[in-house]
Amino acid sequence: MRSIAGALLIGAVLAAPSVALSRSASAGALARFVALTSSTAPGLGNETMTCEECEAVIAEVANAIQSKDAYDVVQAVAELVCIEGKGGFGYSCGNPWACNDLCRGITSLFTPEILFIAAHAALDPERDCTALGLCNASTLAEAPILRAAPSFPSAPREAGTTIKVMQITDLHWDPNYTMGARTDCGEPDCCRGVQGMATGSETACGYWGDHAGDTPTVMVDSMLAFASGLNPDFVMLTGDYPPHMVWNVTAEAVVDVSLAFSAKVKAAFGGTPVFGIAGNHEGAPINQFRLELDGEGSKRLFAPLADQWGGFGWLDASAQSQLARGGYYTTLVPGVKTTDGRPLRLVALHPAYHMKSNFYTLLDQSLDVANETSWMQATIEQAAADGEVVWIMTHHPTNDGDYSDEFMEGFFAPLVAKYRSTVRHVFSGHTHKSMTQLLWANATNSSVLEPAVINYIAAAPTPYGGVNPTFRMYEVELDTMEVVDYVDYTVDLRAQGLLQQMTEQPAAEWRASKPARQAFNMTALQPRDWHVMAERMRHDDALFRTWEVSYHTNNTEASNFSPKERLVRVCDIIGGTKRLNKACMEGRFNTSLPAGSA
Repeated sequence: MRSIAGALLIGAVLAAPSVALSRSASAGALARFVALTSSTAPGLGNETMTCEECEAVIAEVANAIQSKDAYDVVQAVAELVCIEGKGGFGYSCGNPWACNDLCRGITSLFTPEILFIAAHAALDPERDCTALGLCNASTLAEAPILRAAPSFPSAPREAGTTIKVMQITDLHWDPNYTMGARTDCGEPDCCRGVQGMATGSETACGYWGDHAGDTPTVMVDSMLAFASGLNPDFVMLTGDYPPHMVWNVTAEAVVDVSLAFSAKVKAAFGGTPVFGIAGNHEGAPINQFRLELDGEGSKRLFAPLADQWGGFGWLDASAQSQLARGGYYTTLVPGVKTTDGRPLRLVALHPAYHMKSNFYTLLDQSLDVANETSWMQATIEQAAADGEVVWIMTHHPTNDGDYSDEFMEGFFAPLVAKYRSTVRHVFSGHTHKSMTQLLWANATNSSVLEPAVINYIAAAPTPYGGVNPTFRMYEVELDTMEVVDYVDYTVDLRAQGLLQQMTEQPAAEWRASKPARQAFNMTALQPRDWHVMAERMRHDDALFRTWEVSYHTNNTEASNFSPKERLVRVCDIIGGTKRLNKACMEGRFNTSLPAGSA
């Protein structure tokens, strides 16, 4: 993300004849910035750009963007830097055709966005370099050691009445997926005919999909046909419907694929309630969303989704109006109440307002962007007063490092912890992995922390990047509206022999994982049980291997059983925010359990 910002800033600086820095010096510093803030653009330098260098460059941008030829220069220089670096924006390319296609596409998308933002921003070097991640972003005090209260596993008990809730996230449907296209196309996302057809079976994208590409239509249809037969009580769609081909996409195409998938869901599930949100791939360009109510972004994406979802009967009039205006909404789930009559309220968020990868945050770095945080707080406070149960839907997991500290560490996590008797769970996606994370709260009258709320993160139907097509079903107890178990349904492409298969038969087979409690040897799925499970994983080799393979949706080739990976997985669960995750990885989060508790 930041690599494209750097590339475009090169162009902005070079466009102005009155830049104080020399053109060569500016280009050189920014080229290092482009290379070194991207994990896939080697060869332009080997030192991280300093905060001071960034601030010097930002100080010159205001003059640069006034040049009448700024757009042309930005476009040309950004393409050059991307092509010579064999990639940018976190994406790499492997041959001249691929690099030209990727770089021309992605810079043409981002050039007008960056120039618009730069032209409308009251540029502030210290503030903006902090937002871009080059200067220290956190203003929060960090305790040297964080302590957790002891956790003991819950006693087994007989479950009461339950319902089934399905989550589908990160579909990444590619309507242009082409069987027989190249897996080695040279671009990050392959399996399209325009990228060339394979010359041998070992590099051919199969009928049912490939790890080199996104979800083919036949896999989308297979999943929906199977999933609808499981008869969930309601369905959650947590974003990222378009493919990963972010350098070759238009705003219209993003909306079209989102609406087309929603129509498929409606056809498959009929009158079953469905609730959706947008992910970062609904931005066009990716991650980019205007920070305003009733603005251009809402008219482009949210209004069409709201019209369709309201027309399907998925949203009531109030939720439909909220979604159309700003991308977030709240609604009661019809017909779903606890056994003592408390309704279930969904709070559906649009986290892009608080993500550093959204360059529009340079225009407004206040906490209450588009009124979302004040609305969220008022909604949860009112739900608590009314005795409702709340579930939160949001695309990015809570410990995603792209969240601003002010939002996640200073607002979201404390709010959820404060109302943990009301907020039962957070549901998200984005990682394409099967996982959970814990949010913590201060124990009563104590400075120690105790696990408070679980963030459930479902894996994805796309096989892109080495995972297997997956969706999730939760078993939810009506007494408490809490998840008491879940099952992942997966197509194991390699085990079923579907990679490079050029025929419809044999067909993809969706197979259920072991239920979570059985797989991970847990008596219950309370927050403290996840704490105990994570601590057991530190020394239980069999448990770690089971979790690691589940995390990678049964792809053992993608699994990593190293000690470092084990620590990462433990801290994934324990560290439900970036701050806690970092403390866990550095050994500053004391979460050891009392003897015998595991």
